[in-house]
Amino acid sequence: MDGLEPAFLQKLMAAGDLPGFSALADRSKRTLVDNYRGTGASTFWFSGAIGAGPAHHARYSHTHFDPKTYNVLPFRTFNIPTPKAFWDTLDDRGKKIQIIDWHRTPFSKLKNGTFIDNWYGHEQPYSISTYPESTANDILNAYGSDPWMDHAKYDKSMDGHKLFLSDGYQRISKKVDYCIEQLANNEFDLFVPNFAELHQIGHDYLHVSDTEHPLFDSAMREALGDPLRETYQKIDEAITALIAAANDDTDIMLFAGPGMETQITANPAMDELTRRLDVGIETNTAPTEAIRTEFRQKFSHNARKRLAPLTRFVRQRFLDKTYLKRRFFAIPHNDNSGTIRINLKGREKYGIVSKGPELDALIDDLTDGLYGLRNADTGAPAVSDVVVTRDNFGGPLQHELPDIWVAWDRVNNRKNFTGICSDRIGHIDVTPSIRPGDHTQSGLFWSTGPNHRIFDQESPCMPEEITETIVGYFDEGRN
Repeated sequence: MDGLEPAFLQKLMAAGDLPGFSALADRSKRTLVDNYRGTGASTFWFSGAIGAGPAHHARYSHTHFDPKTYNVLPFRTFNIPTPKAFWDTLDDRGKKIQIIDWHRTPFSKLKNGTFIDNWYGHEQPYSISTYPESTANDILNAYGSDPWMDHAKYDKSMDGHKLFLSDGYQRISKKVDYCIEQLANNEFDLFVPNFAELHQIGHDYLHVSDTEHPLFDSAMREALGDPLRETYQKIDEAITALIAAANDDTDIMLFAGPGMETQITANPAMDELTRRLDVGIETNTAPTEAIRTEFRQKFSHNARKRLAPLTRFVRQRFLDKTYLKRRFFAIPHNDNSGTIRINLKGREKYGIVSKGPELDALIDDLTDGLYGLRNADTGAPAVSDVVVTRDNFGGPLQHELPDIWVAWDRVNNRKNFTGICSDRIGHIDVTPSIRPGDHTQSGLFWSTGPNHRIFDQESPCMPEEITETIVGYFDEGRN
């Protein structure tokens, strides 16, 4: 379940609002799951699928930086080799498996089962993909396509919000109906449905559900109730129905997260921030960066996603030459942290920074500059963590990742930035974020199966350990 927040789940369980979750918790071994420092939801889910950290798959966002063109393209357009997912390993052993909408996952052609991607996921610009391919038509004919695909029908009126939420609840219901039908007519060794509604509704309606949110909207709360609580209750009903549909001897595992909290980010300022850290305060903003800032201000998140092919064309055709001469620059990432790519000789086409002492000195200088950032309104630290990839993420695809991750401080800052500042960069305005909610670094894993070392350790486990746990379950001879 993408977007499930462990703390909010616990609060609703304690209030008696989630009897299905509570019953499952009572019979499960449980642990929290910590995401990798600085990374976002894409890394959480991909690492959980393949059993390895980010430098083994390079999936850090829905987009990916191309060092040959300096363009940013959809991750799906890159052919980056990655390890097998746990379901491929089990498929090779002859296990019958069905995977449904695992978030941002490696596509698999299972020999003994069914793979369904982005049916009711949250990659709305992309349509359903399945293997066998005929499964897609079967599902669409019987259960329909994603009602969230057509974003144009959701205006900003209360009726538009009500329709969006209603369609989200319909997605949950239809997926449950499909899963029950599959469980009734097949014998599976492993059946994995994923629900994405907590993700989308958490992003968009946290300020309606959370009365302490700095953007709390009392008018929307009166009209819509508590959308996030209601979504958790719909998911609670879903897991209750799915557990009831399974055989009595079925073991249940729950992998969920990363959760949701108040959106606090300075990512809209990353282009200007990196430019000033690189070439100084006094220089003029590069034309491409000014255009990008204006674009973010004028168009919504969903509109930008739909215009992405056009913006990539414009960027590639009119890429400002000064950008290629930069020592480092920002590349897109989830809002929890900004990301920086160093223009490295031998890796980037126009690389200008040499490995060795020059690179070492640049990273040290950048780290100091980033930790010196402050909230322009309060003076609080703006950055909680600066994560250097080469020091933290080992693996064959380390060169594909951002070089530096800039985690925004969400402890000392309780509402979003309007600006960031330091002696070195001066003052930079931060464009208000469109989404009131964003991912935390925490998730959870529950299992009614045999004990595993991750349930005995004091600290939370990492996403990659989920694969080890699931495959290890079958290593014990269980089905």
